[in-house]
Amino acid sequence: MAALGIERFDLISEGAGAAAAVWLALAPKADIGSVVLAAPDSVLGGPPDEAFREIKRPVLVLCGTNDQSDAGDLWRALLPGCHFMFVYDAGPAIGAERPEELAFIALEFFERRDLFLVSRESGVVFP
Repeated sequence: MAALGIERFDLISEGAGAAAAVWLALAPKADIGSVVLAAPDSVLGGPPDEAFREIKRPVLVLCGTNDQSDAGDLWRALLPGCHFMFVYDAGPAIGAERPEELAFIALEFFERRDLFLVSRESGVVFP
């Protein structure tokens, strides 16, 4: 990012890239504003849970209402301070199934961060 002249950025990841996104967000030299994890994969590939609990950046975890996995619960447990929201009529591929909704929610979160009014328990958007 530094080679491109980008000093600060927000980060969005979907599926299996969620663990890599959180690791990047934990890097002390990465100037990341906030992180959106869209339909994060429930298979983490072995990163230690305790390291993820140290994230200091605002994080939003999005899960589809049609996603039958336990990924949302897993990520909420790993990131106890994260915001959590359901995207109506989406499964484990929110970006492909509901791209406009994903873009809208992510942009709102990136712009407003912790002022983004979403319950930390659950929420439903775009029925």
